Amino acid sequence: MNQVMTSTQTPDEISLPELLADLWRLKFWFVGLGIVFSALAVFYSLQLPNQYKSETVLYPVQQQGGAGLAASLGGQLGGLASMAGLNLGSKENKTALALQILNSRIFFEKLCRKYEMLIPLMAAEGWDRDSNTLLINPDLYDSSGNKWVRQVAAPLTAEPSMEEAFVRFKEILTVDQDKATSMVRIGIEFVSPELAQQWVKAIVTELNADMRQRELSEAERAIHYLNQQLEKTSLQEVRSVMYDLIEEQTKTLMLANVREEYMFQVVDPAPYPQLKSGPKRAFIVIFAGLGSVVMIVLFSIFRLVMRKS
Repeated sequence: MNQVMTSTQTPDEISLPELLADLWRLKFWFVGLGIVFSALAVFYSLQLPNQYKSETVLYPVQQQGGAGLAASLGGQLGGLASMAGLNLGSKENKTALALQILNSRIFFEKLCRKYEMLIPLMAAEGWDRDSNTLLINPDLYDSSGNKWVRQVAAPLTAEPSMEEAFVRFKEILTVDQDKATSMVRIGIEFVSPELAQQWVKAIVTELNADMRQRELSEAERAIHYLNQQLEKTSLQEVRSVMYDLIEEQTKTLMLANVREEYMFQVVDPAPYPQLKSGPKRAFIVIFAGLGSVVMIVLFSIFRLVMRKS
């Protein structure tokens, strides 16, 4: 039997029975470290503020004209539409553009300044449910003096830059689109349920307004250009297509002026969240307990290796 073990296992190798026997000898370390790690994890998790997530479901509104009109334009007339600045893309293309705008720095900066997001975004440390008050970290912002007091190294300044705020904003923002249904979900997870709800609503409002303004400006420029071209051509076929283009852009102007939900229609409004979405305190404690197990196992393997070396 000893000869078989010698032929299949080198003296430096650690067998499973050896490892299990050594782990059994360390059983009290298992219990002790498990208790310590779990206690530290409980203490740490209790220091984390609750997070609340508000999420809305949107459906991209079907735009008029678009792909059907684009398909009817060929060659020179298609070039004319491009010169006029007409956006004849599909609904999917416009949705993709809107989502890119949502994730852009310039959109965030306008949103941040208009809705005064900088202080709560960069200095909030919690939320008092009883008084519905946002708790501001005094080490970052002096509420009585209305000034930033955080200590940072250059090139950062006491007042956070828009670049820093944008990075933080991206951490709490979620944007998902279901390719099968085209539904778009926009969510904000923050320490204040009230601000989470308000910011989601603000995003939808400003995104619709941004897309509406873009379409208005584009349609007005296109109509002006097409009217100029009508005066320069006498070809009836070309004039007929130009009239069609002007009609489509006039519809765009009308819809943009009367429809608030121009790009996205709210299917499920952002709620005021009452239940916290995080932190997952039970997961943190379980993860800490597993971490203590891994440490003991690695320590046992190290001991056995050192004995055989």
